[in-house]
Amino acid sequence: MRRIHWLGALLACALLGAPRLEAQQASPTRDLSGLWTLSGELPNGDSAQGSLALTPLKTPGSYRALIVDASGATWRASAWTPSGGALRLRPYRSTKGVAGALAGASEPWVAELRADGEGFKGGYLDGPQGRELALTPAPLPTLALDGQALGATPTAVKVRAGAQTLALTCEPAALRKLVRVSGASALRPSFGEAGLSLQAKPGSHTLEARLGGAGGQLLGRLEVSVYSDVLARVRARVAEVKASGETPIVIFDLDDTLFDTRYRTAALLEGYHQTHGEPRLELVPIETVHYALEETLADLGFSTHEIEGQTFQAIRGVVWPLFFKGESLLLDKPVPGAPEAVASLVAEGATIVYLTGRKTFVSDFSERALAANGFPTPGPGVLMFHKPKSYPGQADPTKLHTDDFKGLITRVELPKHGVVVAAFDNEPKNCLAFRASSPADAIVVHLDTLYDADSPALGDGIEVIPDLLESGQ
Repeated sequence: MRRIHWLGALLACALLGAPRLEAQQASPTRDLSGLWTLSGELPNGDSAQGSLALTPLKTPGSYRALIVDASGATWRASAWTPSGGALRLRPYRSTKGVAGALAGASEPWVAELRADGEGFKGGYLDGPQGRELALTPAPLPTLALDGQALGATPTAVKVRAGAQTLALTCEPAALRKLVRVSGASALRPSFGEAGLSLQAKPGSHTLEARLGGAGGQLLGRLEVSVYSDVLARVRARVAEVKASGETPIVIFDLDDTLFDTRYRTAALLEGYHQTHGEPRLELVPIETVHYALEETLADLGFSTHEIEGQTFQAIRGVVWPLFFKGESLLLDKPVPGAPEAVASLVAEGATIVYLTGRKTFVSDFSERALAANGFPTPGPGVLMFHKPKSYPGQADPTKLHTDDFKGLITRVELPKHGVVVAAFDNEPKNCLAFRASSPADAIVVHLDTLYDADSPALGDGIEVIPDLLESGQ
C-alpha cells in the first residue's frame, strides 16, 4: 500500500468547509506546553505514530509546534487553543506536496483536535466515520553528555578551540529532532546524530537545551570552557624552523595585544574628574571601557545629547592627546598570560618582534613599559619597530597607515632576520596585513580584546583568542 505521510494528514484535517470538531472540557488558558504523543490510524489504514512539542509564545494559549514522526520526518506549525478549548494546528508550509494531495485542496488548512480528558482527539475530512488520532501527554526526553545526565545545574565541559563534536545523546533517540540547543551564538551549536557540533571560540559559554526551541521546557545546561592550543602550535613551529637551521620569528603588537589599554583610558578619565570635577568619572570600572570613547561614556551614564555635544568634545579634547603621551603608556597592564607567553618563546629560541603602530617618539616609554611588566626587552633575540612618519618606496610618503606599515616590515625587513612563524594583533586589518605578508604556514592570531567596530572581517586563515593564557590555565 502506498504510504501517505501521516503528518500531512494530521495537519490537513478540518479544511475550510469541513465539519468542525466540538471542543470538550479544556480551558482556553490551559498550559499545553510540553511533549505529546500522537497515535492513531490514517484513513488509508496506515499507522500514525509520532511526537509533538509545544513551545509557549507570548500570547496566552499560543504555541510553536514541532512534530516528528517515527521515520524522523519533521513538520513545524503554529498551535493555539481557541475559545472552547480545542487545539488547532496550522502548518508554516503550504499544502503543496503530500498534504495537499491528500486533502485535494490548495488553500491553507487547519487541524482541530477536541479536548478529551488530559489529551485531545481529532477527526478527518470524511466526517464522523473517519479514523481518529489521539494526542496524550508524554514524559520529556533526557539528555546525557558522555553518559552523564544533564539537568538545570550546568554540566561543565572543556574543549579545544575549533570544530568540535561533543558526545551528547537524547533518549529516546527519536526525539532528538525536537531538542534545540542554543544560548551562545559564537559556538554555532548543532545537535545531530553524531552529537553536539560546535565551532568553538575561546572563552566561557553557556548552552541550554530546550524542548522545541527558545521558551520551551529546559532539558539541560552546559557550561562550555573553550581553550586554544595556538601557543603550543606556535612553539612547535618555532622548534621546526629552528631545527632546519633558520631563525623563527614571532611578531607581537603592543596595544591591546600585549597590553590592556583599558587601564590607561580609565586612569585618564579619572584624571579628568580630578581636574574638571566630573563626578561620573570619579571611578571608572574597567568593564565599562570600550574601544570608542562614546561607548565608554554611555556606559558611565552620559546622555546621547552630551555624547553628541560639547561635553564629549571637552572630555575627548583632554583625554585623547594624553592617551598617546609617553608617560600614559606606563598605565597599561599586561593582557593575561602575555609576559609568560613571550618569555617562553624567547627561551625556546624564537626572535621576538614587537611591531607597533605607536610613533617612534614614544619608543623609550614602550621599552620601559615592557620592562616594568616582565616582558623581554629589545636586545639579542628581541626587536622592536615603531611606526615612522613615512617609509621608503611608499606611494604616499605623507601618510603611513598602520596596516601598511606592518605589512611592509613583515615583507621587507623581517626576512633579513629569519622566518615569520606567527603574528599576534588585536586589529583585524593588521591581522589581514600579516596574513597577506607572511609565509602561508605562518600562524596569524587575532586577540579579541578592543578594536574598531568598523573593522573588516577576518576571513580564513586567522585564529581568534581572548588572551595569551596557555591552554588549561
